[in-house]
Amino acid sequence: MIKEEWGFSTFNNVEMKEFEEFYQLSIVKEENEEFNEKYRIGMGGYSNVYLFKGYAVKVYTDKYYPLGLKIDKEPLRDTDGEFLLQLNGISIFPKVYAHVNDKFTVMEYIKGKSAYHGCNFNLNYMKDLYLGFSESFQRGLLPSDLHIQNILVDENGNPKVIDVGNFKKEWDKDDLRHFGHELSELRHRIPRYLWYDNEPDWDEE
Repeated sequence: MIKEEWGFSTFNNVEMKEFEEFYQLSIVKEENEEFNEKYRIGMGGYSNVYLFKGYAVKVYTDKYYPLGLKIDKEPLRDTDGEFLLQLNGISIFPKVYAHVNDKFTVMEYIKGKSAYHGCNFNLNYMKDLYLGFSESFQRGLLPSDLHIQNILVDENGNPKVIDVGNFKKEWDKDDLRHFGHELSELRHRIPRYLWYDNEPDWDEE
């Protein structure tokens, strides 16, 4: 039985203790260059992402890091761990293995590239995204903040949405309209030279 304070977990108590200890260490070493060079693989608005034991561990922080620059701002905890839990099982989102509220989330580590960083991106990927977003909507989460830096293609050729922190649990017609605009315009944010072949016919059924 997993300890209640650890919330959701697919790990046993011994494994969770290792992640808890790493979390505590990451808080202490948050600004340690040697530690970050060894473990940190990404930064979010209020979070750092580390590679530990083959998993991506997202640690939530009260410090705000827009574009990697630390500034003072009112603390706001990330919500994407909670959202990813609701999206578990949808192939375009990382699998969550553990989520400890307001502390950290252990998720699938995805090796891949975004279209922004030079991966090839084709029509099949967009179709997979459409299907995944449709299912997320059915589960009560409206996708938001879609852009090519948040979408990777993994080593198996599957598209993955790696940031869902700005998804919405409550929305109105304007939000729906904005989502439709983001989705329809996503293809235009992918540079033409990154397509496998000729740009696909986007009017195709």
